[in-house]
Amino acid sequence: SRSLVNSVYGVLIEECATSYGFAQAYRLLLESCEIPCQLIAGQKNGAVQHWCLAEIDGSYFYVDPSMAAGGENRDDFLMGNAELEENGYVWDAENYPLVELPEYLKSSSDDES
Repeated sequence: SRSLVNSVYGVLIEECATSYGFAQAYRLLLESCEIPCQLIAGQKNGAVQHWCLAEIDGSYFYVDPSMAAGGENRDDFLMGNAELEENGYVWDAENYPLVELPEYLKSSSDDES
C-alpha cells in the first residue's frame, strides 16, 4: 500500500520504500544513537526526494539513505552542499547550515579500486 512505502515499516519489513520512508528510518536509527538528525524535503533531478541532515560531533552531513541503499550510489551518502548540487538535488538550502565536506571525504568516490 502507498502508506507502507512512505514508512519505516516499508523499509525494514517490506524492503520497499520511498525516499521519505528511508529518510525516516535513518533518522530514527541516528536518534536512537543520540545523533541529531533532520528530514530534508526537496527534489533530485526534478523528482520529489527526502534525505537527512545529521550532526556528528558538531559537524553536519547530508545523507540520502534511499540512494545509498544497496551500495550502488556511494556519492549520495555523505554530502555537503556542493555534492548535493552536483548530484541534482534542490532544496531550501538557506534554512539549513552550510555543509562543507572535509577533504578526506571529498576524494573517497575517486578512490574506487
